[in-house]
Amino acid sequence: MVPLRLAAGHRAAAEIRWIAGPVFPRSRSVHVARITLNICTGTISAPLTAELLGAVGQTTTFELTPLRAVEGMAAG
Repeated sequence: MVPLRLAAGHRAAAEIRWIAGPVFPRSRSVHVARITLNICTGTISAPLTAELLGAVGQTTTFELTPLRAVEGMAAG
């Protein structure tokens, strides 16, 4: 993985994907209210309202794409 370096005040974005429908023979749901990302030695936390579905007896997870710089979007 290539490190992402941003100039001070610039932004990065990632996509979060999860299963949101009962696609398993026996599904269980997990309600999420907050997401926390570990980045290097720090963390970023933000509210998130989501319902993740997974198979009963298995870990329910989401996928996170790698962070990418957002062109032209300096923090305001």
